[in-house]
Amino acid sequence: MPSSIRLPFFAGLVIHPALVLGRVTVILLPPLAAPRIGVAAVVAAIAAVCVLLIAVTMAPESG
Repeated sequence: MPSSIRLPFFAGLVIHPALVLGRVTVILLPPLAAPRIGVAAVVAAIAAVCVLLIAVTMAPESG
């Protein structure tokens, strides 16, 4: 019977930190342009970045 003490909680990083920091930067930029592009475009841009981050996380690893 496997012991939970000996099993690692995390096998490895699910999302690479550089990927997260890059996406955070992209999420923070559209609100600065809100007066020019509109609130709807800001919300759409943030949603698109979130969807892409989830898709990259769920994509199977090659190799």
